[in-house]
Amino acid sequence: MNARFRRSGLAVAGIALFAVAGLAIPGAAVAADDKGNAVVGSCGWDPWNDEGVYGHATTGVNIRSGPGAHCARRGGANSSHSLHYRCYASDGSGATWTYLTDESNGVTGWVKDQYLSGGGSFRQC
Repeated sequence: MNARFRRSGLAVAGIALFAVAGLAIPGAAVAADDKGNAVVGSCGWDPWNDEGVYGHATTGVNIRSGPGAHCARRGGANSSHSLHYRCYASDGSGATWTYLTDESNGVTGWVKDQYLSGGGSFRQC
């Protein structure tokens, strides 16, 4: 079973908790895509989650300010860099992005999971 689909139940549960508890993430609109992944609707969102898993980029990648190609570029990483995965979110189109820190240059931000070893983070933001 695809790991992304296994996470979908957690995404729906997490969103329900936010709704029931009346919690919100400042500056971010949280919803769910058709697979139940958390969708974050704004650039500049820096979640506090920390999965504690490390990986690397499969190619040279842009590190962005939010989970979407439209978000500003904060820096870049290449396949030799150690990346600290923190959590993931969906961009609303079905693609997931991992929030991470590049341990080689200190840049923190978002990279599309298709460019990350292991498919990125498995912890929902």
